[in-house]
Amino acid sequence: MGECDPGSTISTDAPTAASTTCAVVAGCLGASRVWLVDAGTAAERTAAERTAAERTAAALLGSPVRVLDPSTLDVADLRALAREAHGRGAPLVADVTDAGLGGCEACLLGADIACCRLDLPAGAADASTVLAFGLSRHAAASTRLLTSVLDGLAATCPPSVATLVATAADLPARLARRRSASDAAQVVAGYLACHPAVSSVRYPGLAHDPSHAVATSTLHAGFGPYVSYVRRGADVPVLLDCTDADARALIARLETDLA
Repeated sequence: MGECDPGSTISTDAPTAASTTCAVVAGCLGASRVWLVDAGTAAERTAAERTAAERTAAALLGSPVRVLDPSTLDVADLRALAREAHGRGAPLVADVTDAGLGGCEACLLGADIACCRLDLPAGAADASTVLAFGLSRHAAASTRLLTSVLDGLAATCPPSVATLVATAADLPARLARRRSASDAAQVVAGYLACHPAVSSVRYPGLAHDPSHAVATSTLHAGFGPYVSYVRRGADVPVLLDCTDADARALIARLETDLA
């Protein structure tokens, strides 16, 4: 139930929930094949930072490169990183979680493997999270090693049927949330960039942002949900997550905070 053919029929019935998720994820990551792994609950991730499945994946595949790093809002140049990694004979693993599913076709940009954590909305009946791994077409054709590693990982930590059904059912809303969050972040970033009480703003969607050039060729359908700003006279940046945020309400709150 872990590895699926991305050409399978889209459905949210229990028998085909894995195929539903794999088909959508494969298209979003630009992958030829997708594996689904149980990444545990939010409480387990909070307690251990990374669950057993995530630690095992990092040990077998290497630590992934974050496509969008929320701590800096830098966007990884996957094409350049792929050239460097392949020059050393190493695979490039890219984590698109913070960019959002639908935000980066990493496997088409040079990544051999792209991974994405598919957290269910707060309050979902099954709180376990699926960790999806997509394998690029060029990696699948050039080596069996990565396929074998992903086969083993999916067999060791398969998601439950309930988790698969909930994840598949949430996919349309997930993609809509991601786009809405990016739209809201773009509006908020533009507001902050013009505010006299703000000394600097980081958002890849702003033309003056250091990552803008890379972001325009790396990210898809928006520039992600995170905006960072520094208030004039302060040193510590403030990170805003615009996921599920209403841009007008957030700007009204910022107007009060920055007064």
